[in-house]
Amino acid sequence: MEYDHSDKSYRSWYKSLSVLAKDKRSVKHISDFLEISDNLINDIILYQSRSVKWKGDNYEFEFGYDSVPQINFKTFTLTCVAHNDRSVIEDTKEYFPLQKRWIGTGGKITWKRGRDLIEGPLYLAWLSRVLNFTFGFSTGFMADSGISTI
Repeated sequence: MEYDHSDKSYRSWYKSLSVLAKDKRSVKHISDFLEISDNLINDIILYQSRSVKWKGDNYEFEFGYDSVPQINFKTFTLTCVAHNDRSVIEDTKEYFPLQKRWIGTGGKITWKRGRDLIEGPLYLAWLSRVLNFTFGFSTGFMADSGISTI
């Protein structure tokens, strides 16, 4: 691991786990949270299946807790690789792992199809101050607003 977490980050991670452990209905959430934590800390992977992988570019994140577990990134580029396609989302900020929900302040996405990166003329820049997009990790994402160069 290239990044050492603060005491606050460790305490938030532990609080998340403790709150989940007190809820008898959250066995799946505990398992998911531990798996997400392990994948993120060791490999910067947020989600992985046989057909898709969502991976970050650095270890500069901290765990947080404000009524639900969250992961806060200082500066983060998220890359999705699915078959021969690639999407790159720059400047993501906050991730709510159990809800599989991101909130960002701006950002930009570019696409790669096969071996050719579609750059420059094909991207989407987020307009809203708070970007709310939800990943169906294996199926894609939605954003509330943006501007495209298509």
